[in-house]
Amino acid sequence: MNSSVGYKQRMYTILRTVNDRIQKTCEVGGVLLLILVFSLTALRIVSRQVSLSLSWPGQVAQYLLVVAVFLALPLLFRTKEDISFRPLLENVPYDTKRRLYLLGDGVLIILFLFIAISATQAAQFQWEVGLSSVRWLRIGYVYVFIGAMMFVTILPVLEEMIAYWIKAEETMDRSLTIADIADDTDE
Repeated sequence: MNSSVGYKQRMYTILRTVNDRIQKTCEVGGVLLLILVFSLTALRIVSRQVSLSLSWPGQVAQYLLVVAVFLALPLLFRTKEDISFRPLLENVPYDTKRRLYLLGDGVLIILFLFIAISATQAAQFQWEVGLSSVRWLRIGYVYVFIGAMMFVTILPVLEEMIAYWIKAEETMDRSLTIADIADDTDE
C-alpha cells in the first residue's frame, strides 16, 4: 500500500508542478488578453468619435473575449472558483462524500473530453470561415483553442482526484478523526 501511495504522490507532485505552470500562463495570458480587449474597445470608441467607424475592433474584441473565457477555465477549476455541488455535501458522511467527489471529478473529465473532441471536430468544418471584417481571423482557431483548453482543464481535476486517493489510502491505515473531516471540508 505504501508503494501505491508513493507512486500516487509522485504523480500528484508532477501534476501540481505542471498545473502551477499552466496557472501562471493562464494568469499572464488572461491579463494580456483583457488589456488587448480593452484597447480594441477604446479604439472602436475613439474611431466613432472622429467619424471613422471601424467594425473590426469590436469583432476582434468579441473573439478575444471567447478566448479569454476558455483560457480562464483551468484557472477557475484549480482555484475552486467554479460552480460546484460540493457545498451541498457538507453533512454527508466522509466516505460517501469522498466517493461522490471522485464520481463528480470523473464526470467532469468525461465532459471535458467530450467538449474537446466536439470542438476539434467543429474546427474541421469552420476552419476556413473568417470573421466578416477580419478574414484572416478564422473561427476554426477558436474551436481548436477550446479543445486544447478542455484537455488542459482536465489536469487540475486529475490533481484533485489523486489528492483524494492519497488521502483515502492514508486514512485506511488508521481510524478517521474529526480533524480529517475538518481538513476535507476546507478543501
